[in-house]
Amino acid sequence: MKKKKNRILMSLLIGGCISAGCACIYMAIGEEQPYKQAKVSYDNLRSAVVQQPEGDDYQKDTEILDRQIDFELLKEKNEDIVAWLYIPGTQVDYPVCRGTDNTYYLHHNAEKEKNILGSLFVDSGNEPDLRDPHLVIYGHNMRQGQMFGELSNYEEVDFLQQQPYVYLYTPDEENVYQIYSVYRCEPSDDTYTTGFMFRTKSYMEWLNETLTKEIYETGAEQMVNAGQQVLTLSTCADGDRKDRLVVNCVEVDKDDGQKR
Repeated sequence: MKKKKNRILMSLLIGGCISAGCACIYMAIGEEQPYKQAKVSYDNLRSAVVQQPEGDDYQKDTEILDRQIDFELLKEKNEDIVAWLYIPGTQVDYPVCRGTDNTYYLHHNAEKEKNILGSLFVDSGNEPDLRDPHLVIYGHNMRQGQMFGELSNYEEVDFLQQQPYVYLYTPDEENVYQIYSVYRCEPSDDTYTTGFMFRTKSYMEWLNETLTKEIYETGAEQMVNAGQQVLTLSTCADGDRKDRLVVNCVEVDKDDGQKR
């Protein structure tokens, strides 16, 4: 009787494990769905609004600024879209939104559809024209590399040397930035301070602080000055969701970006 009970119990346990296994598989498939939906959504949007130069020059990233972004169409889709961010050598080729707070676009895509991948978005403390001294853009660190999932590549100096430039397009201009400092910090760090004025002591002190945090020398430190805009890209750090990975970029002459 005892053996029979054991066999019955074992059958129930095996059945439970199979059911649990099916549930786990189902959940895994369910977890993949938002990634696929986001990819299709952003791929379609990119195809509709980004006009890329033809020929070998584009493939070699020597004419990045010749890319044209159809902001009229973007605004039709969402008035909150204020820019387009592009980082060669990564999946970062996305619209940038500006909401009324720093939470909405954590869970909504650039067309205001709910999605766990969210959007790239500007800190709500930044000016609407995005021309204040310190501009901050946030994005999720997604496991498949989407959004800011490949920013962690910049924790290796070799990758920085290959792709040192970041390109930000707005309806009015095209801006080039060079990465000058990469580090990790806490969400409450002074790194996220906004509201500076150009050529002030407080701004210069903040800039110097970002330089002291770098995990390796980038070679662009000397380009930082209180008359230049800094673009900060921020995401969760790999392996430690309590920390943030920060990539500081200083605005440079457009010709510098064209040389790549």
